[in-house]
Amino acid sequence: MVIPDSPFHPPKNYKFPPTQQGKQKRYCQSHWFEDHKDGFPWLHYDVRRNAVFCFPCMKQDSLNHCNVAKKENAFISTGFSKWKDALSDFRKHQSSECHSVSMTYEYVVPKCGNAREMNNETIKTSMVENRKCFMKILESLRYLSRQNIAIQGKTDAESNFMQLLMLRAIDFRPLKRWLKNMNDTYTSHPIQNEILNLLSHDVIRSLVRDIKGGQCSYFSLISDEYTDIANNEQLTICLRWIDKNMDAQEDFIGFYEIPNIKATTIESVIKDALIRLQLSLDDCRGQCYDGASNMLGKKSGVATRIKNIQPKAIDTHCHCHSLSLSVKDATKGSKVLTIAMDYSKEIVLLIKLSPKRENILGEVKDNLEGEMEYVTDTPGLAKFSATRWTVRSGCFNRIYLNYAALQKVWDECLVSGGLSVEIKARIIGCQSQMRSFDFFFGLLLGERLFAHSDNLSKTLQGKKISAVVGHRVAMLMVDTLLRIRNDTSFDLFYESVLSKKSDLDVRDPELSQRKKIPSRFSSGTTPHEFSSAKDVYRKYYFEAIDLLTGHVKERFNQPSFKIFMKLEALLLDSLVKEMSELEKDSMIIKEIYGDDVNLDKLLTQLELFKTLAKNSDLSTFSDILGLVKTLSGGEKSSISEVITVINLLNVNPASSSTGERSFSCARRVLTWQRSTMEQDRFNSLAILNTHKDRTDSLDLIRVANNFVTNDNRKRHFGTFTTLDLE
Repeated sequence: MVIPDSPFHPPKNYKFPPTQQGKQKRYCQSHWFEDHKDGFPWLHYDVRRNAVFCFPCMKQDSLNHCNVAKKENAFISTGFSKWKDALSDFRKHQSSECHSVSMTYEYVVPKCGNAREMNNETIKTSMVENRKCFMKILESLRYLSRQNIAIQGKTDAESNFMQLLMLRAIDFRPLKRWLKNMNDTYTSHPIQNEILNLLSHDVIRSLVRDIKGGQCSYFSLISDEYTDIANNEQLTICLRWIDKNMDAQEDFIGFYEIPNIKATTIESVIKDALIRLQLSLDDCRGQCYDGASNMLGKKSGVATRIKNIQPKAIDTHCHCHSLSLSVKDATKGSKVLTIAMDYSKEIVLLIKLSPKRENILGEVKDNLEGEMEYVTDTPGLAKFSATRWTVRSGCFNRIYLNYAALQKVWDECLVSGGLSVEIKARIIGCQSQMRSFDFFFGLLLGERLFAHSDNLSKTLQGKKISAVVGHRVAMLMVDTLLRIRNDTSFDLFYESVLSKKSDLDVRDPELSQRKKIPSRFSSGTTPHEFSSAKDVYRKYYFEAIDLLTGHVKERFNQPSFKIFMKLEALLLDSLVKEMSELEKDSMIIKEIYGDDVNLDKLLTQLELFKTLAKNSDLSTFSDILGLVKTLSGGEKSSISEVITVINLLNVNPASSSTGERSFSCARRVLTWQRSTMEQDRFNSLAILNTHKDRTDSLDLIRVANNFVTNDNRKRHFGTFTTLDLE
């Protein structure tokens, strides 16, 4: 039976149903519940059973506090409905031992402390000290987990946890004595795990309360999987939701260890996690995953399985992954970009994998200070990302800034000798490529083009970027690149490349001699012949831009984006079109979100929204969202259906970056705090470290009282109050 927070007292005019008792029908009376001489305010009325209970006895019995020889189950579990003898039975129960003990726990203990504590001054003093010492344990564990500092050590005595407690004992002397008397009763690993679970559960509960109390009940799923340092498959689950200020929030929920990465397994884990959080898939309006077949497979991927349950959960291929794949495909299709990419990786590896060569590079740069001023104080080489193709521009730029120094490093390495045949061959290869114009041109072209993709990638990783905004900024990058696809831009770029190579050991561009095609491969047509080397590199320039923009358009042209574009177009068209013209555009609402949005009300409210926005220049969804945030509460209420459409757009994430950021947290926790910890402890530490603000605002008094719910701990600590924080 679920115990309510307070007893239910029916109003005076409440019509109680009759209860057949013998030949007569008798009724419960509303004046029994009143707080007066002949009233019993401790009564609780159960409408479904048409019976009354003793609220204090019922509540304290559920907490195992009502441990007396004789219990009156009629007032605790079965319900009392013998209305003929009600007053006499109420008075008998009110004077019973069971009721007396329950009333003590319900009203006396929370205000005055534990009953044993009240009767014995020595016990009272001891319990106060126990509570204050235990609060130091709670505070220490919260601090260590928030800062992601290892709790354990080589031995328990040498652990950061115990050493921190010893340090705090200097300011609170009873703590050292208490720890010694308790041995490891309240500092053992099981107790640590229990406390960490209580802390993390409180954080998640506060998060779920905010999600349910936000601007709308809708949320989107963000999930990904990775293999941790202990070689276990971990699934991360994050939620995107809209807060009361109409701002999108993306929050990490937890890690779940899974036996495999099959779509059926991941689906069941996601559904189980939502059930535990008391969130329903009925409110899911979006999904964002990477492009793996188990996540976005059309036939049996996780997204498809969840859409079979909730068709409104629109799936999105992570924008960052889409952009990364676009850059990768464009690089493979361009000769000069491929050369620049391959040999840039090789250059970085040769330097970074050898401390000796990196030291030589530093010495060479110092010696070049007087010769070439632009080399001085330049940063060293940067490693290429192992998982992202959209962080290349900075790496290319570092190679260019260190170009002259690198060429001297190769010469010194070859002269000094002592190299293996393999390393020597790799250095000669890099030395040769750095002298070629193809590599130098590809390096600077890659730096220029990838600067735009890197900037877009950083933008897409923002937590508040929605799918519709992400698509728009991606198309903005495409338009920007197409604007420099002309002869004028190429001429300026080509002259810049020639100017930059003038101080470096790089050969001039040359028109390669055309090779005669064997007759057996000839198609009968004459191949195009370039008149100059500049024309060849003009081809490379235009080709690279076409490949990058083409692949971005293709990757970002997903079915989900088409839905979002139609919703955005409906909002923007309402500002310039009449209502009769919007009916066709609004069919997307009827097809997909018919249960979420009242179409007739929406069309009416769009006219009102047009009036509200008459003095504003709105051209994008971001403009609309910014305007709606500034409206008053009454104005927002008048366009509630329009706001629902805005929330449906805003709740869909642009990328799964929040999930991937949780992997960084997991790596830190598992690497710095041992890789053999139990899953519950690992998950608790990850939650407390990720949600730092919520961890700081934890109610430690509530957590402590949750810890001492059983009788043994209750007798030792009593009830925690704010006085125990002093």
